[in-house]
Amino acid sequence: MPAHVVLGCVALLVAVLVATAALVYALAPSGRPSLRWPLVAGTAVGFAVAVVAGQAGGSLLDTVMSSGSSLEAAAAQAHGHGSDALVVSLFFLLVWVLVSTWKMLRPSRDSHARSARIAAGVLVLIAVATIASAALVLYQALQAVSLGHPSWGGV
Repeated sequence: MPAHVVLGCVALLVAVLVATAALVYALAPSGRPSLRWPLVAGTAVGFAVAVVAGQAGGSLLDTVMSSGSSLEAAAAQAHGHGSDALVVSLFFLLVWVLVSTWKMLRPSRDSHARSARIAAGVLVLIAVATIASAALVLYQALQAVSLGHPSWGGV
């Protein structure tokens, strides 16, 4: 099994888990003290694994582009673009988690303040975008693999 497949599965799992944790962090102020550090660490790990998974997929993409049918190449490219969108959403999630957990959404701050409500709303939007992009990447990966290019190695 190609490393990209394993890393991609880990990246998708971590992305959905940290986005869900971000939703909880934004919507349940009472859980913020215990969730702050796991959210920061998990988001950093999710971003890093997604980047590494994308780099590992480069050789698979090159193989498909050079020896695959136009349909296989189009599916692989779509999956690559979707993966890029996931990395971007994880980057924004990481940046916003770092900014908001130390400023507007820090556990000691009043969660009813206007800036805290706005920050929580932004965090919810980015988390939902991350979950949606993870779902799209998974769908695109399954579409690309279902075409059966030999470089998939029996995936």
